[in-house]
Amino acid sequence: MIELPPWFVAENGPEVVRLVHLANRRRSNADPDLRKRFLHLATFPAEHPDILQSNDSPATCGLSETRPDLAAIRSARVPSAIVSGDHSPGIERICDALREGVGGERMVLRGAGLAVQRTPEFKGWLASVLANAMRRGRG
Repeated sequence: MIELPPWFVAENGPEVVRLVHLANRRRSNADPDLRKRFLHLATFPAEHPDILQSNDSPATCGLSETRPDLAAIRSARVPSAIVSGDHSPGIERICDALREGVGGERMVLRGAGLAVQRTPEFKGWLASVLANAMRRGRG
């Protein structure tokens, strides 16, 4: 999971409240300044192709409303990997809480922003997590 926004895991933290407020306002408001603040938080320039293609698409709008059963995921021992880029205290809090809820592996790639999957460290870490999960599954 890369900075997945299941806000509910840490929804009472002030940094998460601010993040949710900004994300919700951005979705319902065409204010260019608000868009700029949100994209800055996400560490993307306003003209980034990933943003132009996915901004406010149906595939991304409902993610913050997801409420998976974390206890069921943990008890089923579903291999989980949570990674973030250390660019937002709210996102870090969510990722930490999600890791506590489901177990699994957690990595912070400082300076990567939302592009953690594009770093060499991510690829090696994910390969290791998957290899460990495969070994445990056969064990």
